[in-house]
Parts: sequence; structure tokens; C-alpha cells
Amino acid sequence: MEHRAGRPEGASFVRSRSVRVRAASGAGVCLLLTMLLGSAVTARAQYGDSMAIPWNNPVSATLSTNIWNNWTIYQLQQRKAAREGRSGSTDRPSPAPTPVRERAHESTLLFHSTGTHLLTNTLADQLGKTPEQKAQVTAVVEALFQEFDKQAARLGKPNDLALALSYFLAQNATVYHGTPDPQDEQFLDLRESIVAAFAQSGGFTDLSDRQKQELYEMLVSYTGLVYVGYLDAKRRGDHETMETYRHLAGMNLKNITHIEPRRIRLTAQGLTIAAE
Repeated sequence: MEHRAGRPEGASFVRSRSVRVRAASGAGVCLLLTMLLGSAVTARAQYGDSMAIPWNNPVSATLSTNIWNNWTIYQLQQRKAAREGRSGSTDRPSPAPTPVRERAHESTLLFHSTGTHLLTNTLADQLGKTPEQKAQVTAVVEALFQEFDKQAARLGKPNDLALALSYFLAQNATVYHGTPDPQDEQFLDLRESIVAAFAQSGGFTDLSDRQKQELYEMLVSYTGLVYVGYLDAKRRGDHETMETYRHLAGMNLKNITHIEPRRIRLTAQGLTIAAE
């Protein structure tokens, strides 16, 4: 795939070097995040569909179910249509949404930002045990949000829930499998599939801007924290810590999809789910 000018080979959508330089000036911050995230993500959620912190309320649980159910339905319909096309069946496949319908629904995946990051303090309180730890978590999370917002604006997709979901699925899958970082085109292609999936069901039409922003920040922060820690451990040759972050990426995927992460991959064909 052709890479865009000025984007280094293997650089993630959230550029870990920028985040590390701006936020992780204290020694051992990635090790700190490993311990804090490990204890947080492995905690039992209060509700069935959650990431434990802060994805532990019935509204967020419903949102995570909504995300994956819509995506799964869309993928099943696409595969059914492809099989029927290959077999020459006269049965009519489920109609794909028209571009007009997709574009009309796309607006429901956008939000007007409050102008501040809503979850920074929540994450700092949940992940940090001391004032110093809370300050470190705050710095890292704020840098993650700022970097993601900058890259989203560069691609012309600011405040876009579909792009955040694309980032969550693609980046966690690549960390889990240890495959090369996705390129811009892969994030954008996956985003378009997500928009098409939700155009079929009308998902998220009833969410407020604040709810969309909170979900956006959950997706970005839980992915970014795992990615930055994983890449830092990889640069240091710390395979044990890399494995911890790989495990956390897998938990991210499983908690929202209920599918074993080993089956979820980002390939040249997009996000794919392998058979059992």
C-alpha cells in the first residue's frame, strides 16, 4: 500500500514518540501504566459488556453491544452477498446501503466537542493510586487525546466516533498479533465500513454529543495506553512487558466483541474474523 508523504514507515495513527516526549518525562512511566492497566482491566466489570474502567455502567455496556452487533450484522450480510454472487443464486442478497444513506447516517457518528477532555480526570482517579501517579496518568492521557485529535483533523475527520472505533479495532488487533502498524488508508477504509454498517441499523442516532464524546475518549484512551506501552517495551527489548500489553490489547478486543482476539486480524482485506 502506498504510504502518504511525511508519514514514517510503521508509524501508528497515534504517534507514540510524540506522546512519550510530551507526557512521559518521568522514568518508568510505561512500567507504571503496565501495572495500573493490568490491575484495572483484569478487574471484574459490574455489567456484562465492559472494559471495567470506566466502561462499567449500563449505558456504556449498551453502547459496546451496539457497536459490535452492528458491525457483525454488516459483515455477515456482506459475506452472504458475496457467496450468493459466486454461486449464481437467484436469491436477492440484502441490499447494501446507498452512498446517500451512508452519508446521511455519517452525521450521527460525529459530535460537537465540549472543548475539554471529559475522561482525563476519571482515568487518572481510576488508574492512579497516589497524587504522583495521577499526575503521570493525566499527562499521558491528555497527550494521547491531543495527538489523536491532531491526526484526526489532519485526515479531515475530527470528532468522529467511527474513526475512533476504527482505531480501536485496528490498533488493538495489530498489537495483539505483533503485526505492522496500520497505515492511514487502512484506518480510513475500516472507518468507511463502520459507517456503512451503522447506516443499515441507525445505531447511535439517539446519543447526545456528550455521550458520543465519552465513548470516543474511551476508545482512544484504552487503545492509546496499550499501544504506547507496547511500543516502548518493544524498543527496550522487554519481551515480558510486551506480552503484558499484548494481553491487554486482546482483552480490549474480547471485552467489546466477545470473540477470541486470536481470530481478529487486520489484513489487506480489512478487519477479518477467522473461523473457529
